[in-house]
Amino acid sequence: MATPLSTKSSTLISENQKLLPSVSEHQITLTEPTETKKKIKNDPYPPEPKIELWGWKTISYDELPDWAKDNEYILAWYRPIFPSFFHTFSTIFRVHNETGNIWTHLIGFAMFIYAACHYMLLPNSHFTEPFIEKTVFMTFFFGAIICLGFSWTFHTTCCHSFKITCIFAKLDYSGIALMIMGSKVPWLYYTFYCDSLSALVYIAAMCTLGTISV
Repeated sequence: MATPLSTKSSTLISENQKLLPSVSEHQITLTEPTETKKKIKNDPYPPEPKIELWGWKTISYDELPDWAKDNEYILAWYRPIFPSFFHTFSTIFRVHNETGNIWTHLIGFAMFIYAACHYMLLPNSHFTEPFIEKTVFMTFFFGAIICLGFSWTFHTTCCHSFKITCIFAKLDYSGIALMIMGSKVPWLYYTFYCDSLSALVYIAAMCTLGTISV
């Protein structure tokens, strides 16, 4: 026969057991915000803070995200990471460690556009075979314009994001390949000036292999 004390104890135990599930539920809900904080902290590409158009300052190599660290010997004068193309292209008017790369290629880009237009507008009396010779030299101008155009845009946008940097880096290398192909066409044409078939075969082979490499 159970005593009053033992009956009271068993009643308390049963009540505590009823409370256990609700306690564990509270513990689960309390741990969820902590896990969320860990996810945000470990995110390799967290959202970048908003930066004013002209109010930013250059940063050091150590302040860059890992994907932007491509040259450990350049220690300072980096641009902050900008999340928009508007901010990114506005940096061409500021001094930083990409200023020289941007402006040397941008000026060259503009000069080759002018040279191509000037060459195309020359009177046909300046050429022996106007259509062929203009076409041959326009491949060179086209390659130079594409190469310099992709190059200055790559150096401008390399502070945007990892994805955009990868896209424009591929375009930059593709532009270099196109520049090599375009610069070889006039040389091959005039090397085999008296042998049109050989010139055509060499130019076609070179352009095909160059396109495959791109």
